[in-house]
Amino acid sequence: LVLAPNTSAFLEAYFALAGLGAVCVPLNTRLAAAELAWILDDCEAVGLIADTRLAGRADAALARSKRTPTVVWCGPDADGRAPRWEDWCTSEPGAWTARDCADDAPA
Repeated sequence: LVLAPNTSAFLEAYFALAGLGAVCVPLNTRLAAAELAWILDDCEAVGLIADTRLAGRADAALARSKRTPTVVWCGPDADGRAPRWEDWCTSEPGAWTARDCADDAPA
C-alpha cells in the first residue's frame, strides 16, 4: 500500500513494487482513518509506504487495523520515524527480492 501525494517517492514505490512483482495499492489521501484501516485489512497488506505529512491518518488507520504491516516513511520531516524510504532505496543491493507466488494467488 502507498499512502502519499503525487511525489517522486510515490512513483518510485509504484514502479519498484511492480518490478518486484508485487501489487501496489495506491491509497486515496482523502480517505478517513477508518476507511484506510478497512483497506489494510481487506487486502491483507504486508507493507505500507506512507508520507510523513499523512502520519496522523496513517497512525490512526494502523491503530484501527487488525494487520501490522511493515511501515516505511517517505516525505519531509520524518520526526524520528524509521525506516525511511530513502534509506530503503539505498540499502544493501539484493536485500529486497521478489516472492514466488502461485498464478492463482490473490493479489
